[in-house]
Amino acid sequence: IQLQQLAVSCIQKNVRKLMFVRHWPWWKLYTKVKPVLNVLRTEEELKDKEVRNHHHHHHHHANDFIITITIIIIIVIITIIVVTIINRLK
Repeated sequence: IQLQQLAVSCIQKNVRKLMFVRHWPWWKLYTKVKPVLNVLRTEEELKDKEVRNHHHHHHHHANDFIITITIIIIIVIITIIVVTIINRLK
């Protein structure tokens, strides 16, 4: 109950402060600019995420290339072994 009273008191104090400044020109400007700032921040976060994904994507392709080369080498080695065995059986 004491925590609830403290929360109500805090909310009431903040609402009183808002009522006091809501007609000030700088507050009106702030309330109009704030959403734009959030959009810009979101765009920056999306760009950062895109850059990280692009880097990860290239890293992933490099790993795929290494795996592909390894598989090709294994196939070549197996082919050499099979050909050697076939030649010895002749």
